[in-house]
Amino acid sequence: MSRESFETVLRKIEGHDAFHRPSNNHQSDPRLQLLICAYRFGSSGGSSSVGKTARRFGVSEGFVILCTGRCIEGLLSSEGSEVTWPNKKERASIKARILGDSGFPDCVGMLDGTLIPLEHKPAKDGEDYWSHKSRYGISAMVVCDDKRKIRYLCVGF
Repeated sequence: MSRESFETVLRKIEGHDAFHRPSNNHQSDPRLQLLICAYRFGSSGGSSSVGKTARRFGVSEGFVILCTGRCIEGLLSSEGSEVTWPNKKERASIKARILGDSGFPDCVGMLDGTLIPLEHKPAKDGEDYWSHKSRYGISAMVVCDDKRKIRYLCVGF
């Protein structure tokens, strides 16, 4: 993740209630919490474990779990404003750009699917996550416009 992308995500979530709940304990800077969460999201296998992450950042395992949960809560709350289907005016602009760039008429986006691999079988309904690629995973279908903005996202198994 680039520094610019990190700062953009931080600006979007740092004001979320998850980072400002009343508590007897001081809550750490949202920047540190996002850094820990991004580290976990960017790691695979054992590298993303709670214990390894805690040791890397010199924090408790409980803190890693809290950070991850708070960041996910903040990210999910902004999904509705970030992942939007284009309105009529936007669709017309997107169609015109795609037609000019590729010759495809009436196209407002490109669709692709991917498997998000899971390191372990989920505890609940684990067999439902077994994929055609002979591993556990979650399927995602993504529609992006010509500027790579995600316009639709469907995640499931």
